[in-house]
Amino acid sequence: MTMSTKITVAAPASKVWSVLFDDYMALDTWMASIDKTRPLDNAQGNPLVRIADLGAGAPGAWLEETAEDVDPSNRSMTIVTKIEGMPDGSPINGFTSKIGVNEISPDETEVTWDATSDIQDFAMPNSEQINTGLTA
Repeated sequence: MTMSTKITVAAPASKVWSVLFDDYMALDTWMASIDKTRPLDNAQGNPLVRIADLGAGAPGAWLEETAEDVDPSNRSMTIVTKIEGMPDGSPINGFTSKIGVNEISPDETEVTWDATSDIQDFAMPNSEQINTGLTA
């Protein structure tokens, strides 16, 4: 499954890139669904691995995110995300995002986000379960 989105931000591209990359560990300061962000303890010296707690939206769940293919001159990077702590049967266990920061004007920036994930099999009820439930 692939999902893409674009947003326009009323800020210079250099400032947007700084928030996304230079302040990589500060995801919780600008993304509402993230409760807390911290470096991964055993990141083997890689400063671009973070843990992002999902908080009330998914208690006990967190993201382990690694920035790869970082290209500051083109303001782009790839983030590989593993989703941990979700209930059994969750249809997704991670995704890969390609993020680009493109200047529209000196004070306006377009951010592109393209994410790809393998959806796991859903634990869908079979027709007998549905019929039994509807006739109960």
